[in-house]
Amino acid sequence: MRVYFDSNLFVAFLLGQKYEAQVERALDKGIGCAFTLVSSPDVFAEVQIACQGTATLLLQKLIDDLKRAGKLEIVLRDEELTNQAVELNEKTGNKYGRNDFIHALLAKKHADLFVTNDLKFKPTANGIVTTKTIAEFLALL
Repeated sequence: MRVYFDSNLFVAFLLGQKYEAQVERALDKGIGCAFTLVSSPDVFAEVQIACQGTATLLLQKLIDDLKRAGKLEIVLRDEELTNQAVELNEKTGNKYGRNDFIHALLAKKHADLFVTNDLKFKPTANGIVTTKTIAEFLALL
């Protein structure tokens, strides 16, 4: 199974926020071959901004661990996907943000599942790609 984690999961994990233990358990299962994590430079850029540089080393260690286990696939957005995200964002009255749609569209294109704890965006994302919260995802494993 190929799974795309939203940036909010990495932020929770790296900053010790709510859901940290669940994200850690999921990542451990991923490294242990339960799934492959699909991610993008957009996710990592958002995480670095949200963590304000405090978790840069932890993020790099996580990326290195996933790569070493062969469980991380980096995907890139193209201009067409970016334009589609802008269009979807405008259709919702800019309610969520372009990056939210970029992540959902990348998940649709490259993964089997999108995992987010953004409960406001989840129903909209689910209209694009199968979307679960971290708790729902863990229940699948």
